[in-house]
Amino acid sequence: PNIDSRDSKGNHLYKNNVTLKSNISDSKSGLREVKWGINDEVKGTLKIDNNGNISGDNGSVVRKDNNLAISLDKDLPVPNNENNISVWVEAVDRVGHVSKNSRTLSIDKDAPVISVSYDTNNESSFYNKTRTAKVSIKERNFRSGDVQFNGVYGSIGEWSKVGEDTWVTNVVFSEDNDYEWSVDYTDLAGNTAVDYTQDKFTVDKTDPEVEF
Repeated sequence: PNIDSRDSKGNHLYKNNVTLKSNISDSKSGLREVKWGINDEVKGTLKIDNNGNISGDNGSVVRKDNNLAISLDKDLPVPNNENNISVWVEAVDRVGHVSKNSRTLSIDKDAPVISVSYDTNNESSFYNKTRTAKVSIKERNFRSGDVQFNGVYGSIGEWSKVGEDTWVTNVVFSEDNDYEWSVDYTDLAGNTAVDYTQDKFTVDKTDPEVEF
């Protein structure tokens, strides 16, 4: 999987299920048990007997010392859809020594959701005063610099976070103009939102001129 993307905490960020590759070794007394899990949940336990045979969860012995398994490979499938996922492995050798290691990553499978609402609406699409649009993007892994405004649009304000995973900004249409604009966004994991469809309207604050 692509590991170039990172979340706001610097963890590797993926858009699909991930399978981590792990290797566990003990060159002295050999391995007796390997346990692994995600966050607080144990996902699997491997038992290794004195002849290097594995029972319980699956794994592959890649090296032996006589009859003892001293190195094995274990795939760790991670199907979660959340940030800050802790994947851990705990190994016990044949004399009872315990070692544990973990890795933190994030998975985001959800496409961002864009919504737009206005402070004023009418049927004619002509407005004689400033019109303001509130743009909301529901997204867990958001970066404001990746939001794309297209066409003829107004003045864009600062983004602010509202609730757990929603970001909002105002677009102010204060100048006389024919506006035709849209918004699109792709999140840090590479999920693309359904674009906000192009909107068209006119702001006209100027009085008509009458001459004789």
